[in-house]
Amino acid sequence: MPGVVADSLGLTCLNAKEMRSRVDHIEPLGPSGLGDGLNLVGIVVLEVRFEINGKVSCFRAKSGHPIAISAAMEAIPKWTFKPVASKGTVNGGCGRIAIKYRLGDKGTSTGLQ
Repeated sequence: MPGVVADSLGLTCLNAKEMRSRVDHIEPLGPSGLGDGLNLVGIVVLEVRFEINGKVSCFRAKSGHPIAISAAMEAIPKWTFKPVASKGTVNGGCGRIAIKYRLGDKGTSTGLQ
């Protein structure tokens, strides 16, 4: 059974593994203005809250390179999540999610860690 109900809003707090399993659509990170020859590899950690309909309602960055955080801030509102079923009710959710990225002038890749 997923996490515990967080508050009167009907949100379920999820651990990192549960958050990964709820991701339905990932919009790749795509930074604007990345200079020639600049390549970044790493992880951005975000706290995300999503509604019953799967849309992200709010988020904030916890760690990561500033360029990657900026790219994540543009991408994460386009992500969608699967709702959480718990004790016969459907809820939105919240939790931390780690995004593994490779950003460069010759392409990008985005995944979950």
